[in-house]
Amino acid sequence: MNVYVFKKQLLVALTVFLVLNSNAQVPTPPKMKAEMTEFWEPEPRVVTPGKAAADAAMTPPSDAIILFDGKDL
Repeated sequence: MNVYVFKKQLLVALTVFLVLNSNAQVPTPPKMKAEMTEFWEPEPRVVTPGKAAADAAMTPPSDAIILFDGKDL
């Protein structure tokens, strides 16, 4: 048998072995559970909506930051 052919076959066999061996050692990731992606804390505050006043304006919601009250420039 030719030495060149033998070296080529040996190189191919070694490459196939290394590729198959490297793929076998990859760990499988853990199975995903709902608890791993859902965040329940902190819970958002409850916001009460504004109420309609006697005039055309409405009162702001409970979490609103009032920048201008309309009384003074």
